[in-house]
Amino acid sequence: MDASPHRTDARYWLIPPSDPGAFAAFYRRYERAMLAYFQRRTHDAELAADLTAEVFAAALEAAALRLPTTVVSQASASMR
Repeated sequence: MDASPHRTDARYWLIPPSDPGAFAAFYRRYERAMLAYFQRRTHDAELAADLTAEVFAAALEAAALRLPTTVVSQASASMR
């Protein structure tokens, strides 16, 4: 999987969690911005790195818990 700037944010969540490159591409795309944000907010490089790691750990966990697309499609169809 590529980290192309043409890949939209939403498409990262459509990639199966079993794709080994998907999370790496997501990480490469957002790690610098996330780290910079936390450094500006905390003024502490070590804390910023820890918070960035926590955000990506939570994202990885959430991706692993995601429902299969067919279940989501069935649920959304039943809400119409």
